[in-house]
Amino acid sequence: MKLRYLFSAILASALFVGCNDEELGTLDDIKLDESYLSIPNAGGSTVLTVSATDAWEFVTNDTWPDVIKRNKDGSIKSQTPSWLAADKMSGTVGETKVTFSAAAFEGGRELELTIKVGDNSQFVRVRQGSMTAVTVTCAEANVSPEGKNVRVKGVCTSIANTTYGNWYLEDETGSVYIYGTLDKKGAEKNFSSLGIELGDVVTVEGPVGSYKGSPQLVNVTVLSIKKSLIKVVNTSAAIGKNGGDFSVKVAYKGNGVFPTVPEDCDWVKYVGMDYVKGVPTKIEPNPADTAVAKFSVAANDGDARSCDIKFASYKGSDSSDGTCTVSQKAGKAYLEDALTKKDNSFTIENVTLPTGSTYVWSFDSRNGGYMKASAYVGGKNLAAEALLVSPEVDLTDADAAVLTFSHALNYLNSGNVDDHIFLLAKKSGASEWTRIEIPVKPAGSNWTFVESGEIDLKAYIGSKMQIAFKYTSTTAVAPTWEVKNVLIK
Repeated sequence: MKLRYLFSAILASALFVGCNDEELGTLDDIKLDESYLSIPNAGGSTVLTVSATDAWEFVTNDTWPDVIKRNKDGSIKSQTPSWLAADKMSGTVGETKVTFSAAAFEGGRELELTIKVGDNSQFVRVRQGSMTAVTVTCAEANVSPEGKNVRVKGVCTSIANTTYGNWYLEDETGSVYIYGTLDKKGAEKNFSSLGIELGDVVTVEGPVGSYKGSPQLVNVTVLSIKKSLIKVVNTSAAIGKNGGDFSVKVAYKGNGVFPTVPEDCDWVKYVGMDYVKGVPTKIEPNPADTAVAKFSVAANDGDARSCDIKFASYKGSDSSDGTCTVSQKAGKAYLEDALTKKDNSFTIENVTLPTGSTYVWSFDSRNGGYMKASAYVGGKNLAAEALLVSPEVDLTDADAAVLTFSHALNYLNSGNVDDHIFLLAKKSGASEWTRIEIPVKPAGSNWTFVESGEIDLKAYIGSKMQIAFKYTSTTAVAPTWEVKNVLIK
């Protein structure tokens, strides 16, 4: 209860003892027939009778008769009518009837209005519905109408602001955002005094509001806090596609820490745990102990995957738990094309065609199939240039990428291999190609396929890119280059 209402209650009690019913809501120059008015949830109106010996008026503020939001400099940012309307804002000597009205509303809301007459003030409270909080789940709170007073119990899962008290409360139905938390005295901007931490089970009560269409609870009152016996320090871990080891640090005040890996996460193995005893101090006489749980993750050759590892701690009949989510990058190939079919994923860009020919790159179905480039036409070596270009390869979420392929080269004769076959790469949208060194090149004198060796594409991690096989020839040297089994993984 706010302090001013407490004083009002004490004053009302004193007046009740010293006055009869007819004297309530009465001053020498103004009398109200009611000091408390009610409007049903279905909406409607109620009438207040004001009897005055002088002119009177309602005192206006930023909450009534209009709701005013202001900029930092005090200027008006927005102004909308309050939920409560009055057909008169002032009156003269004698008896005046004021009709208050409100639209239908599912929750409970009220306003305390001030009537000014001369140097005196009189108060009247108008309420619609019940102000008693309704116990709901987080999911139900999110769909409750604005203004409805609700009570919710859940676990603190995230704290966005430690001054105002903006945080997330979660139960088995979902989570609700809390914008503003009052301290034990009902004051704002003192959230840290409550000592709420991640993992604590908290019961709050307050009105439903919204921000840009998203539901939230506003300026809640904390009814209870059950401190968590466990706090997972590392709430997430990201593992590369090749697998590896990781550790999760857990602070606990219960009797040990007990990790559980779900059965469908057989790619995550619990290895063991180390314990570090907390050291008591004057500031923290009962410090938390720390456990470091160790896990191993297998290599991934499929889609990206994740696993929620649960940690629990117990003390008598009390228990608390926490979660660490481990995620692993996809292990499947970013590009895989054997080039053993004519309708493969690569495209051809001809820069210079040899005289008398309509192509440089073509598909050859012999020996299982491959793509080949040649400018030996009609028994002659001819000048040509053409690219075999890959589709776009998405490496935006990759943590590593390696290119391999198989190739053969013949009829190089006296030519230099680096003058005729090229591996190129570029980021999507770039106009210029960059040459990449091929670790292993064919001899140039036979049809034997050799493996290119691993080509690191780290320069393209985090982006979309393409590769290309570029062939060039001259009238002196026009070799035949064959390529297959292209793989980026």
